[in-house]
Amino acid sequence: MLAIDSIKHLKAGTLPAAFGAALGAGWGFGMAKVIGFSAVMTLVLVLVCAGVGALIAAGSAGITKEKADQIDNEIHPGMHSVELRDAAWTTAPGAVLCIVLCTLAYQVGTGGLQWAA
Repeated sequence: MLAIDSIKHLKAGTLPAAFGAALGAGWGFGMAKVIGFSAVMTLVLVLVCAGVGALIAAGSAGITKEKADQIDNEIHPGMHSVELRDAAWTTAPGAVLCIVLCTLAYQVGTGGLQWAA
């Protein structure tokens, strides 16, 4: 069973991961339209950019939170624990989303997933 602190960090990473995925998907879609990709390649680029965006946003949130805790400890010693594990737990939702979306992009790009036209 996960500790309460780990669950709090997981929850704290979900919103940045979702926001990063949305931002990445929009950026990927815009780039695909500028470049002139086909529909399938546009979908692949959108999925990969969304996954990477989720990972970057959640990772940034985790690192920023731990740095803020470290600064708080300099002002009020012992107020927070500063651990790499906490940053990793905050990054975890973005990492999972990145793995799922990039795997889906691979399947679509290689023809593993097909749909009726």
